[in-house]
Amino acid sequence: MLTSFFFLSLVIPVYWTVFKYIEARLACKKNAKI
Repeated sequence: MLTSFFFLSLVIPVYWTVFKYIEARLACKKNAKI
């Protein structure tokens, strides 16, 4: 149980960072089209 919690606490921030990065890239592409 402790191992899975440690794994989640390690993985979630990484996924969050990747998601925010992709979101920012998409926003830049939308702004570039205008």
